[in-house]
Amino acid sequence: LWACGYNEWGRLGDGTTTNRAKPVQVMSGVQSMAAGEDHSLILKTDGTLWACGKNGWGQLGDGTTTNLSTPVQVMSSVRSMAAGEYYSLILKTDSTLWACGQNYFGKLGDGTTVVRVTPVHIMSGVQSIAAGERHTFILKTDGTLWGCGDN
Repeated sequence: LWACGYNEWGRLGDGTTTNRAKPVQVMSGVQSMAAGEDHSLILKTDGTLWACGKNGWGQLGDGTTTNLSTPVQVMSSVRSMAAGEYYSLILKTDSTLWACGQNYFGKLGDGTTVVRVTPVHIMSGVQSIAAGERHTFILKTDGTLWGCGDN
């Protein structure tokens, strides 16, 4: 994984907060990544999820609100993820959905508006996810589409 651009809060994950006009290598063995408002989620080929950047609402899922310029491992057995404005959605290989971060308007889907600094289980039987600024969409394995957040 290589990254460049504005690096406030360490969102590029290169261990600094230095803006980068040219790509710098962040890590290897990466399958995919997602960029949120000010944080990044990185899925490695071994199924581990890593996060870095701004963490004021716990969107990195590491149990803190400390900004991180170096990626930290959050979970394992992850299939995919989505990053929204100050929150993260995590879809595990067992089709369970987990979420963390800012929960304005109930966008995490846990039935509350409580900020979550560690991922909480949202539902099972999930096929895919999408994170918006203030809302979430969840496609379940039975073909039903669910939504939560600012309407």
